[in-house]
Amino acid sequence: MIRAALSWISGQALAGMLRLFAPLFPSQIPVLTYHSVDDSGSLLSVAPAVLRQHLTELRDAGWRSLSIAEYRAFAAGAKPPEHRILITFDDGYANFFHNALPLLVELRSKATVFVCPDWVGREPRWMRRDAELVRGLSRRLGFTAALHTRLEQEMDRLSQQPLMDWAQLRGVVDVGIDVQSHAAAHHFLTMLTDAELADDLARSRRVLEEQLATTVRTIAYPYGDCDMRVAQAAAAAGYDVGFVTDDWVAPGGALMRSRTGISGELNRAGLRLLLTGWPLYPHWRGFAHRALRWRPTAGAR
Repeated sequence: MIRAALSWISGQALAGMLRLFAPLFPSQIPVLTYHSVDDSGSLLSVAPAVLRQHLTELRDAGWRSLSIAEYRAFAAGAKPPEHRILITFDDGYANFFHNALPLLVELRSKATVFVCPDWVGREPRWMRRDAELVRGLSRRLGFTAALHTRLEQEMDRLSQQPLMDWAQLRGVVDVGIDVQSHAAAHHFLTMLTDAELADDLARSRRVLEEQLATTVRTIAYPYGDCDMRVAQAAAAAGYDVGFVTDDWVAPGGALMRSRTGISGELNRAGLRLLLTGWPLYPHWRGFAHRALRWRPTAGAR
């Protein structure tokens, strides 16, 4: 109880400071990133009940979610109204179809799902394929041995979660949820040759557009892995908006835009605080991303 009260007081103080300084920074649209929607408790998952809480909190606080077309218009220079947000889900787990989609429809929330066409209807075994590269990334990010071990265990568990098939993805599009590119094969794109990179980016757009009869102009780079070469290749492949990961890539331009990952460990107070300080968030990057992910306590959710 005392811990929850102190957490609330400190959160209110920090929120006040953020409101004071936020007008000094350019207005930006918050972009939230979810992955699997399940009850595993994984850092890469959010429980359906927690997702409902997040979506309800956003609605009750006056936030309105955008379609990817609306977001792209604002990214191109149109001035966004206040309290607009983009909600995204990476990888396209089948549990999105079963657990998240009904909530989004019920609460009338728009969202965008980023999928890899090479893996549609399969299991995300790229997590095992790229285990050594992920190990190196976690070292660069300063993960403790315990956190890295937990991450590996959770990735192994998620690698057995099925991904949506084409019929499910068409059902997602049919109810107004956007499906966009997560590249074709979920590689670390900076590790590919120029030819491999061009093929992967172009193939993803082409297959998604053919299978889903939708326009694909936005990409979320797998693992958030992007540099100027990758961003230029994405532009050449026909993308006009690309998303990086704030923890290890500095945002820059329409093809390297900021997102923040959300897990079930972010409680309602943390979500409110994150949204209050969003204009400052790209300048905090890794610090804010980690600091706002405290575990919920009784009475603080």
